[in-house]
Amino acid sequence: MNQQDATRIIDHDSFLLHPEHRNFVLGKSKSLNRNGIFGVGCVTLFASVFVLFGAVFLVGMVWETYQWFMINQQGVPSNAQVTRLRVSSGDDSDSYLISFQFNHDGSQYTREQSVAQAVYNSAEVGGNIQVVYVPSYPRLAKVAGTNNLSLGMLLFVFVWNSVVYLVIFFAIRQYRRRKFLERNGKMLPGEILESTHSTDSDGDLSLKVEYAFYAPESKKRLTKTERALCNDLKGQRPPAPGTPVIILFYNEQHYMLL
Repeated sequence: MNQQDATRIIDHDSFLLHPEHRNFVLGKSKSLNRNGIFGVGCVTLFASVFVLFGAVFLVGMVWETYQWFMINQQGVPSNAQVTRLRVSSGDDSDSYLISFQFNHDGSQYTREQSVAQAVYNSAEVGGNIQVVYVPSYPRLAKVAGTNNLSLGMLLFVFVWNSVVYLVIFFAIRQYRRRKFLERNGKMLPGEILESTHSTDSDGDLSLKVEYAFYAPESKKRLTKTERALCNDLKGQRPPAPGTPVIILFYNEQHYMLL
């Protein structure tokens, strides 16, 4: 492809890395196809589940941190009576739970707490156990010696929410970039320099395309590599070098292969 090719008429039979954009290329739609773009339909619902879990984890961690701080700063020791012992079995491990009861200012308070197996084994229903509670809010109480903050859980909540919101940030940015190109971009001709495909463990065909085109004002030759799932090309050869393609272009930093 030479510089004069940059001004040739767009070939509507060009290879499309994203065939769902064909109506946009043909002028039948003013919008790029939004299937697979974050913020719509099933993808939004899928992302919302991770956001919801992250919020639940965060609220739980904030509450645990608040209890730890209050008991650590204002907790007073007291004797309590063990009222129940139970084991909650999960898929990976068991949780050992102790219920205890204590009095404060003439009122009786009951609390259930997950403890280490050794603490659980040393307790017996009807027996006494040492606890620490907050007089201004007696429902904040724990077995003595167990008021520990889980640094591992803190790290997990931080990493989970960081990853989720980073994914959301980049997905929204990509969506906004496409919306901007819809409104302000113009289609330019280009050509494939090289293309290869491979099949992943799920049987999906991934196509890797290196392409080139000339920027309309600077006449600079730009090259870039993009990938996409192209299951419609299964059993076919990847597009050959020289195959025409179409680029939606705004400037030398902001463009995409259609």
